[in-house]
Amino acid sequence: MKYLSIICLLLLHTYVFAQKGDLWYKFYNADSTLAGFKDANGVVKIEPKFKPFLLNGVFENIISVTEKQGEKYARYYLTKSGRKVGRDSVHIFDFTEDCEQEGFIRFRDHKADKGGLFNRYGDVVIPALYDGMTSVHNGLIIVLQGAKKIVSEDGERFFWEGGSQKLIDTNGRVLIANFNNDKKLNLHSLIVSDKQDPSPVRQNFKGENGKFYSFIDYNLEFKAWLEKDLLVNLDKEKLLRASFNTIANPAAVEGWALEPKEKYIGQYYERIKPKLLQLKDPACEYSIFIDDLNPFIYETEEFRPYMNYFGQNRMPEYPTLEVVISYEITTPNFQQDFFEFLRTKEGYKLVSATLRKL
Repeated sequence: MKYLSIICLLLLHTYVFAQKGDLWYKFYNADSTLAGFKDANGVVKIEPKFKPFLLNGVFENIISVTEKQGEKYARYYLTKSGRKVGRDSVHIFDFTEDCEQEGFIRFRDHKADKGGLFNRYGDVVIPALYDGMTSVHNGLIIVLQGAKKIVSEDGERFFWEGGSQKLIDTNGRVLIANFNNDKKLNLHSLIVSDKQDPSPVRQNFKGENGKFYSFIDYNLEFKAWLEKDLLVNLDKEKLLRASFNTIANPAAVEGWALEPKEKYIGQYYERIKPKLLQLKDPACEYSIFIDDLNPFIYETEEFRPYMNYFGQNRMPEYPTLEVVISYEITTPNFQQDFFEFLRTKEGYKLVSATLRKL
């Protein structure tokens, strides 16, 4: 039996609007205790006065900063015009401050424990109304409302229980009132029409305006590609075409070394092929997970198109989909194989494989 599951991440990332020449870049003072910003020509725009920890390396239009004022530290959003907004309302998730996405950045009313949205000028475009909200992608935001916050016993973790998800635009207009789903959707693939889209890899939702909003479902798209393309007459040349130019090899002496695909596939093809072909067997137990491209592994220039200015994966446009094959689940010999594919502009490409079962 096949077990298909998807990890849905609400913290999504995408590229931003500014031209490269408009960006400001972080630099440090002499002892690296403070940071400021220079433009692309090295002209100082802001002298070092911010705490470098958590400070994003690129300043587009609006950015979160932490500055010492007297004996205390003030955390706020700063625009390029010098406007300060959202004092003590910076959105932080998993020790990461929010980044500007498509000219917008999230803020958090910590007293009300609700989230809202600033535009690039520091104006509130969506008040703090929502328990949770994603970054802006294709002008769209998924929000959570009416949920109950459950905090772990140690107070270190929390999750939201219940509530309903809605799809809204950057004006706060509700497009889809019931957007509850356990699917991973490509918001950049939106098609709005009078009828449901018949594509087998799309999910359709009825909008508040009576029209249908459809999105590519990554799980359906990836599974269709596996079954109808990759696994059909799989040979070495086909696997090479379905691989990224460089592949991360966790078994390398250096650990997760990036190797040319010709070298990697040449070395592991005879092991990889039978493992992938198992996916055609109804008895094969496997799962599919969606995640971000790891910026600490995939650091070379050829991966830059899939990262934003802040060094984060351009999710949800280019996520990775990981196939995990499990063996002898109920025994002490339980093992797994991992195949990670990056969704690229040319289709899905293998970027790593961890082969644990000999």
